[in-house]
Amino acid sequence: MLKGVRSPLNDPFDDLRAQEFSRLDEQDIAYLDYAAAGLYGASQATAYADRLVRGVYGNPHSTHAPSRTSEAELEQARAATLAFFDADPDVYDVCFTANTTAAIKLVAESYAFGSRRGFV
Repeated sequence: MLKGVRSPLNDPFDDLRAQEFSRLDEQDIAYLDYAAAGLYGASQATAYADRLVRGVYGNPHSTHAPSRTSEAELEQARAATLAFFDADPDVYDVCFTANTTAAIKLVAESYAFGSRRGFV
């Protein structure tokens, strides 16, 4: 479908697509459903697979060593997210959800519908 289509300016995105998302061209796919799920780059998959092969991760809500490893990674991710947005961790929290729908549901359920209701 998109084979051979390149920007006339040799856009850096062409190089990014070739390096990180070559599977799209190999399978003749134009992926547009980013509202549901964004695609991962090849380097992300490689880095994540390497991390999973070398590490032992468990339920972050338990107390064993693999659990503590998972919790430490989650806390690092929260801190990095707050730092990226220059958000004060004493004022803001980071909450990970399963997907966009779960995040929107959480926000909607936390909104005080009514004139005398407080916010969560």
